[in-house]
Amino acid sequence: MPEVELGPKLDRTDKVRFVDAHRPALPDGDYTVTLNHRLEDHEFSAKQELNFVVTGPRFALPNTEIASTFPPKNASGAFEAVLPHVILERASLPWERTALPHASGVDPEDRLPWLALLVFTDDEIDKRTKILPANDLLGGARHAGWTALPNETADDPEQQVLVLDLPSRLAQSVMPTAAELSLLTSVRVVNGDESKAVIVGNRLCKPGARHIAHLVSLEGQYRKKGAPTGNVAHDFEHWAHGSSHSVRLISLAQWTFHCSESVGDFHQILSNVTPSQLALPDKDLGAAQNAVSAGAIPLRHLRDTGDMTASWYHGPLAIAHHDVDLGLPARHAWDLLKTDSETGLVDISYAAAWQLGRLLALKDPKVGPVLYQWKRRVQHAARIDTVKDDNPGVELSAPEVPEFPLTQWFENALGKLASVPFDYLVPDPSILEPETIAFFTLDKAWMRALADGAFSIGRTGQKQQVLDALHRARIPDSAQSVPTRSGFLLRSRAVDGWPDLIVDGLDESGKELGAPIRFERLGNGVLLVLFEGKIADAVIHLHPQAMHFGFDGTRASGLTKPRANGSGSPVGLKLRHNSRTLDILDRLGSGLAADIGATTAHSFALAMIEAVPRIRFHTELPDV
Repeated sequence: MPEVELGPKLDRTDKVRFVDAHRPALPDGDYTVTLNHRLEDHEFSAKQELNFVVTGPRFALPNTEIASTFPPKNASGAFEAVLPHVILERASLPWERTALPHASGVDPEDRLPWLALLVFTDDEIDKRTKILPANDLLGGARHAGWTALPNETADDPEQQVLVLDLPSRLAQSVMPTAAELSLLTSVRVVNGDESKAVIVGNRLCKPGARHIAHLVSLEGQYRKKGAPTGNVAHDFEHWAHGSSHSVRLISLAQWTFHCSESVGDFHQILSNVTPSQLALPDKDLGAAQNAVSAGAIPLRHLRDTGDMTASWYHGPLAIAHHDVDLGLPARHAWDLLKTDSETGLVDISYAAAWQLGRLLALKDPKVGPVLYQWKRRVQHAARIDTVKDDNPGVELSAPEVPEFPLTQWFENALGKLASVPFDYLVPDPSILEPETIAFFTLDKAWMRALADGAFSIGRTGQKQQVLDALHRARIPDSAQSVPTRSGFLLRSRAVDGWPDLIVDGLDESGKELGAPIRFERLGNGVLLVLFEGKIADAVIHLHPQAMHFGFDGTRASGLTKPRANGSGSPVGLKLRHNSRTLDILDRLGSGLAADIGATTAHSFALAMIEAVPRIRFHTELPDV
């Protein structure tokens, strides 16, 4: 059974803060513990050594280590004013190794992180990637564009490694300085306990171009420069600065996206989303007008006789009131077939729901057998009660009716539609067009039929049907009383482009409905959101500290960053070497430092957060 996602990755009530670093007690590498024991009076001494290894990613990063990226993989949008970033699941990962030489003598608290996010256009690195064995990067390896790494016990010399060989000019223009490397890496802490590392790129995107973001290793690639000052940010730099050699980098992870001026940003995309109905166009349909307006769709129907005809079907996402008495519990699916009086076509909606519920229960080995055994115990208890009624003088101990064991499955898999295939929700993809939002209320009759079908396992005769009628009240949300639930389907580029979407549902009085009981991306840019109660307004926005790092304005008009204190002229930008790489410590860094007293990793991350608007959609749903 699919798990029901109860909300976005961040909720609007979450408290988010940034910290400078999360340094591990022991960075990755080989260690030796030496124990010396000496008895002076007896001239005795002993020595014991213990070798151990602290392992972590070095040449590749598993997908499980990446929490999210922005822009998302294969996304297309107006990203020219944002700095791409990646969020890592493990908060300590950027500090488990260091960009400094392994014998630099720098205090562990001052060591630079070893990861950086570099962004290129397709043409910049075309044919500049290759696969090498790790052995070519270790120990005695010699390459003019690479500082060989010391061997570690955990290394696999045959591991395949993706590397970039960059021209020296390009490498010098994109490589962060030591000070920038620390500013671009921080930790995001949610509610005081969930920590994730954040690595921000230092380069703006080129409008109209396809980009590739590479999370690269800088382990051991920075060197001392000039006379030491005691300040790591000034005493070290990547060896490529001032060098004419090409530069080799290890790419640990990568993804592509397209910077398109025509697509728009978050506000523009959602502002162009239009409300729609989960129904076919209803123009000049004659007798079929009412059925189509209520959300029914004609489907091909092969009868038992072999004749081909058409039948009406609508799913549980209702846009109109369906006045129907199903007479549950049903013996068979065909007991729930209805005939549309205006068209003469059979409506298979509730029969299909009943049959689907039965198939879902039979398919799950944790449901079908458990439900059947529970019914056997219920039937046994009822049989003893009957014997007692027929024989008043007989002393019998009747077992209590056992507690229903599948409450959670009925609630999640059926009541929240977690196991219902998308084709049953939207049988015709054309009714959910791109860049639309469609509101609905769950059809209570459809939900009852779905649950009754699941509950029908073991219902082989009239006696079982009578017992099921007595015990249907035990089925959550699908017996005599079904709660009102409503929500919407959103099909938009914003669903994939902004993974931290947050939705507030409001009722007719403007009161919040509470957190969604279902919040799930169904693929192809489709988001399903379900609330308890009847929704009137949906407000879509992002968490104020969860979306992206960026600037105001456009490249054409000039990008700026408002000052943190809200006063004075915005901070302007300076690009390094006439490229798209930010010179962070020039205007931007000095402007932020003037506002907040100092430029640190956490203050830089907080200052660079780009605010986004709240988009409201209104609907008037019928009572169903």
